[in-house]
Amino acid sequence: MGKIKKAGKEGAAAKYINRNRAIKKLQISLPNFRRLCILKGIYPVEPKNRKKINKGSSAPTTFYYVKDIKYLMHEPLLDKLRQHKIFKRKLRRAVRKSEWTKAKILKDNKPTYNLDHLIIERYPTFVDALRDLDDAISLISLFSIMPSSKKAGNGVISQCKKLYYEFLHYIIQTNSLSKAFLSIKGIYYQATIRGQKITWIAPYEFSQKIPRDVDFRVMWSFLEFYRNLLGFVNFKLYKDEKLTYPPTINVELENIGASLGSLTITSVGRVELLNNLLKLDDQQITPTLPEKNDAQKISKLSDLAKKISAIASEQDSALDPNSETPEQSEQVDYANNDENDDSETIKGNNLFKNFTFYLSREVPRYSLEFVIRSAGGKVCWDSYFNGESQPNVTEIDKRINIYVVDRPVASKRISSTKKTLVQPQFIYDCINANVILSFNDYAVGKKLPPHLSPFVEYKEGDYVPKQQLAIEEYAKNLGFKGEIETLEANVENNETSTESTEIKSKKGSKAKKPENDNDSGSDYDTELDEMSADESESEAESDKGSDYDSELEDLMVNLDDDLDNSYESELKTEFEGEQYSTSTDSKKRKASTKPSKNSQVNKEEEERKKLAMTVMSKKNRKLYARMQRGIENRKKHADMLNDRRIEAEKVSAKSLKQKSKKK
Repeated sequence: MGKIKKAGKEGAAAKYINRNRAIKKLQISLPNFRRLCILKGIYPVEPKNRKKINKGSSAPTTFYYVKDIKYLMHEPLLDKLRQHKIFKRKLRRAVRKSEWTKAKILKDNKPTYNLDHLIIERYPTFVDALRDLDDAISLISLFSIMPSSKKAGNGVISQCKKLYYEFLHYIIQTNSLSKAFLSIKGIYYQATIRGQKITWIAPYEFSQKIPRDVDFRVMWSFLEFYRNLLGFVNFKLYKDEKLTYPPTINVELENIGASLGSLTITSVGRVELLNNLLKLDDQQITPTLPEKNDAQKISKLSDLAKKISAIASEQDSALDPNSETPEQSEQVDYANNDENDDSETIKGNNLFKNFTFYLSREVPRYSLEFVIRSAGGKVCWDSYFNGESQPNVTEIDKRINIYVVDRPVASKRISSTKKTLVQPQFIYDCINANVILSFNDYAVGKKLPPHLSPFVEYKEGDYVPKQQLAIEEYAKNLGFKGEIETLEANVENNETSTESTEIKSKKGSKAKKPENDNDSGSDYDTELDEMSADESESEAESDKGSDYDSELEDLMVNLDDDLDNSYESELKTEFEGEQYSTSTDSKKRKASTKPSKNSQVNKEEEERKKLAMTVMSKKNRKLYARMQRGIENRKKHADMLNDRRIEAEKVSAKSLKQKSKKK
C-alpha cells in the first residue's frame, strides 16, 4: 500500500507560492522584495484555479512561481540588500548615541552595488535590449523634466536628462526617426535602430508640480534599472558609429537655452589621433633631442607637423556634417519659389537637407529641433545655429529658408523677409508622410488640416480619412514626376552618346546647348521645349531619342490632367452625396455597353472562388465566411462615417455662404 500524498506537495499547488511565504523564505522586507523583483524582471502570475492553490480560499492574493523565488535566493544583490539593512541599523544607533565620528566612518563606507550583471542576464544580445527600450526611454524622458527633490536629488534628474539627450543625438546622427505624432498625453516618436522599431512618448516641457499623495518608490526602482540599461545601449550605439562617449556638454550653449544642442559629439579615429599629436608642445619635444644635427631634426618635425595639420583639416572637412559642399552651395532656395512648392520633393531620411529653419520663441524648440535635425535639416534662433553658438544669428539671417511661427500674425521683421512661413504641424506631417507637403496649406493664420496619427494601419474596408487620401495622392503624383525626371535624364544620356562624335567637329551654338540644358532647373515645360528643339536638329541621327520624347510629352499631359482633375472630381462627387466609385462606374456604363475584359476577369475570379469554397473543409468555410462578414461590417462603418463627413461639410459650406452674404 502506497503512502498518502500530502496536500500542496505535488501538482499545481507546488508550482506557485504566495507573496508572504516568498518574503519569509527570502528574509527581506516587502519594499526590498518589490525592488528585487523589478530589477530581476520577475512578475506575479495568475494561476488557472485559485482555490486549489490557495487551499479553497478565493481571497485576492499575489502568486509567484516557486522556481522564480528559488532563482532569487542565489542572487548576489540579495546579500547587498542585507548589508544595506545592517548599515542603516548601525548608522541609526550611532546617531542616537551621538557618536558622530563613527557615523561619519559608516557613511563613508556605505555598501554599494552594481546592476551590470543583471543587464547581461536579462539581455543576452543587443537586439534584446533594443526591443525592451520603449518603456525605458519613456520613463527617463518623464523624469528628465521633473524638478529636483530631496528624495531624487539633482544628480538623478540631470543624469536622466543627459542619457535622454545622448539617445536623441544618436538618432540625429543616423537620421533614424520615422514617425512623430502630437497628442494630448505628449509627443510620440518612432525610430528604427538595427531593424527594431522603438516607440516612446515624451512629455511636453511644462513646469511640473509633484503631488504628495503619489508613491514614487516603484517608479524609482524601474528608473534605477532603466538608467543602467540606457547607459549600456548608448555606449554600444556610439561605439558602433565611431563616436566618442560620453559626449561633452557646452555650458555656453546650455545657458542660451539650447538643451539638446548643448551636447557636442566628435568622431573617434584618425582625426582624434592627429589632434592629440598637434597639441604636443615644441618645448617638450626639443629638449629631448641630441646636440648634433638639431637643425635638421627640427626642420623634419616642422614638416611633419604641417603634414599632420593638412591631413587633420581634410578629415575634419570630410566628417563635419555642417560643412557645405559645392553641390549644397549651388542648390536652389526651394522655399522662396512659389511655383515649385508642389513639385520639388526630397524623399528619404534627409527630408529637410536643403532647408534652414528659424524657430520662433513660442514654438516647442526642444521637439522641433530634434525632428528637423534628425531629417537632415538645420535649426537656428537668436545667437544659435545648429548646435553652435553664433551671436550674429538673427531673424534676418540670409541662410534661413523657412520660419516656423505659431502666432495668428507674424512679426513685421519676419514678414519683411518675404520667406516662407509655416506652422509647427508642417514639420511633423512631412516626417509622417515622408514627403515635403505644400507650404500653402500650413501658412500662418490658416486653418490647419487634421493631424493624423501615423501609427494607424488601414485594412481592407476601413474608413480612411479624407486628409490621408489627399496625402497619398499628393505623394503618388510627386513620385510620378520623379519617374519622369529619371526618364528625361536617360533621354539626355542617350542623345549625348549618339551626338558625341559630331559635337567634337561642330562649334558655336550647337556645342553650348547641353550646358544650357543642364542649368535649366526644375521647370518641366522649359526642359521639354529645349529637348524638342534639339530633336528638330538631329532627327535623322537619333530616332530613339525622338521616340522617348514623344512618350514623355504624353506622360506630361496625362500627369497635368491627373493633378488638376482627378482629386477635384472625386471631391465633387463625394460632396454631392455619391461615392466616387459608383460615379465612375456609371460613367463607364454610359460610355460603352459592350462587356469589357475586366468584367470577364471578375467573373472568372468569382467562379474560382466558388470552386475553392466547394473544396474547403467546413471549418475553413466558416472561417472564410466570418472574415468576409468582418470586411462587410468595416465597409458599412466606413460608409456611415463618409456620410457623416459629407453632411458636416455641407453644413459648414452653407454657414460660410451665409456669413459671406451678411458681409
